[in-house]
Amino acid sequence: MDGTDTERRRLKILRRLNILDSPPERMIDDIATIASQLLGTPMSAVTLIDESRQWFKASVGIDLVETPRSVAFCDHTIRSVAPFVVRDAAIDARFENNPLVVGPPHIRSYAGVPLRVGGVQVGALCVIDTQSREFSAHDITALQALGRLVTRMFELRWRRQLAEPPSDAYVFDLAGTIDTADDFHRLLADEVRPAWLYDRSSLRFLAVNESAVEQYGWSRDQFLAMTLADVQPL
Repeated sequence: MDGTDTERRRLKILRRLNILDSPPERMIDDIATIASQLLGTPMSAVTLIDESRQWFKASVGIDLVETPRSVAFCDHTIRSVAPFVVRDAAIDARFENNPLVVGPPHIRSYAGVPLRVGGVQVGALCVIDTQSREFSAHDITALQALGRLVTRMFELRWRRQLAEPPSDAYVFDLAGTIDTADDFHRLLADEVRPAWLYDRSSLRFLAVNESAVEQYGWSRDQFLAMTLADVQPL
């Protein structure tokens, strides 16, 4: 997938998690607290990056609910597979004029690890200091371990979402709406569950969505050369 497809899938998974704008959760709050205390920083956060904003699922020492994505340090974190570290934002050309640096909360140093769900990076666990500082290898290892705990929580939520079958009403409504492959792609291209359209007489596939390609492992061309009988017994 190219960058556009990856971002579309990332946003699809993030929305399906149903976690944006949700109430605080004690376990995630606790991890943010542990991160702050373990690394000795006055601030920490678990953030999720939406299309245009950074939203704080949990935070310590930060009096913000969200920020524009364009100024979010965590947006850089989700674009990296490795931990993202800024030792002194005031002298870093990427951040020296950032409103979160020149104004509250006056970020000077930052370390973040990405949170990965469904194969994409949806947010970050980060610690923040108002003073420039070095983060040791021990600090980063500890932050990664805590990040894995948050990731597991999010992954379990994701798996529960995938395991929930669509309602009969939803399926019947779609069946009455989709007549062509164009209808299918318009309505189901971004569905996180595998979906396909097939001809009832021949059982040959007419269209499949990206989730079906990813879950079953066949390419789109391979799918379109197969029938429903090749996927499940009749």
